[in-house]
Amino acid sequence: MASRQAALVVVSWVFSSLLSEAAEAQFQPVDIVPPPAVPTLPDTSAAANNLPICPACNCFCNCNFPAGPAAASGLPAPSNGPEVSIGGNDLPHCPPCHCLCNCPLSARPSEASPPALPLRAPFAPSSEFRPYRGLYLDAQLGLGELRVTFAEHEIAGTTFPIGLKLGIAAASNLVVFGELYEAHVFRPIGNRDTPTTLDLFGFGPGLKYYLNPTNAFLSGSLLLSTLSYGEAEKTHWGVTGRFSMGKGWWIAPNWSLGLAGEVLLGRMEGKNFGYPGERYTYTAKGFSLVFSGSFSYPPPESADAAQTGALASAEKHTHDGFYLNARLGHGWLWLNRDGGYPISGSGYPLALSAGFALTPHLVLFAEFYRASILNPTTNGYNLANLDLNGFGPGLTYYLVPRNIFLSSTLLLSKAGYLNTRFGNSTTSPRGVTGRLSLGKEWWISGEWGLGFAVEGLLGRMDEYKVKGFSLLASASFN
Repeated sequence: MASRQAALVVVSWVFSSLLSEAAEAQFQPVDIVPPPAVPTLPDTSAAANNLPICPACNCFCNCNFPAGPAAASGLPAPSNGPEVSIGGNDLPHCPPCHCLCNCPLSARPSEASPPALPLRAPFAPSSEFRPYRGLYLDAQLGLGELRVTFAEHEIAGTTFPIGLKLGIAAASNLVVFGELYEAHVFRPIGNRDTPTTLDLFGFGPGLKYYLNPTNAFLSGSLLLSTLSYGEAEKTHWGVTGRFSMGKGWWIAPNWSLGLAGEVLLGRMEGKNFGYPGERYTYTAKGFSLVFSGSFSYPPPESADAAQTGALASAEKHTHDGFYLNARLGHGWLWLNRDGGYPISGSGYPLALSAGFALTPHLVLFAEFYRASILNPTTNGYNLANLDLNGFGPGLTYYLVPRNIFLSSTLLLSKAGYLNTRFGNSTTSPRGVTGRLSLGKEWWISGEWGLGFAVEGLLGRMDEYKVKGFSLLASASFN
């Protein structure tokens, strides 16, 4: 019994010692050792490793080696693996990582394939100036009015002028040409009689000067000219001068299209067919809106970057640089003479203006204005026509970005009419007429805007007073 108790005491002591040591070990603090740091792999991008561009296909090296170049990682270079290149290509190995170019095989040139030809950049239409050289051809077609006066006679009507030019570039922006010109008047109207036809024909030399960098142009010609009206009447040869101002746009390497406003003034001598002993002096005046197509060979070269920098940096939908505007519509005109009967009627006013933008909001221009009234009435009977002509400076102010505009012009003006009842024509002295319009335009391209305007005018020419109102369509280039 005693030995059994002694054994239990020993076992209990041993067990309690083990429990005590286990408890102490459970609550003993342990030092936390951080895991070993993972080495940072070098940047594998082509830019960071200065990887070359494959000369066969112009692609960057895009091997799958995780550490990039062998020299940067310190690891052995990967094997090239099976040859995947087409026989004869002799594709280079990337020097940093010794891999083959792995772009699509269809993109790799074959040794048997001919060398690729350099691609020509497609032609982009533009309005920039391009230096001219060599042969120059130009054709013009317009719409306007021609008026011929001699003695107490006056003949006028709508005309469709045609012009053909052939010349050569004397300088990069100067063309010397010879021209054939004809203006045919449809349904002319006269104060004494009404001839069936009225034509002005001429030929002569001219000059055309292009403004750099806008490709706007000034053109003038001096024509040896003659007038014919009716079936048999024709003047002697005289002189007619033509002047136009406009702008051109390149639509192909050799071709350009243009738009211009044109005026002409001529003087010719002729006989009086009713009285052979008398001679008349014929004066021709006209204006037109002209469309043109020009061809040059060899094609003009693009201007230097220094010459076209101002144009290239110009913002779209901004009023800057050269300015052109045309307005055409329907309106009403009233002319009163002190002590006389008022004359009134409706017709078609036309205005052409050209100028320059002083600021993105303000444009300064010069304008030609004409309002032609067909069959006006006075005191119960009809007259042949009533015309108001004028020219002068003006300003247009744009409200940006809505592109609403307020425009005003001060015109040196003159009015006239043909009285078929009494067989005479009357013309007022020169006076002053003010024009004011309000309208809005919408941009249809980077430089062109189309819109509409309402317009009023008020003027006085000695004993004549004039007033008018119009609804107009407006087209502007800026």
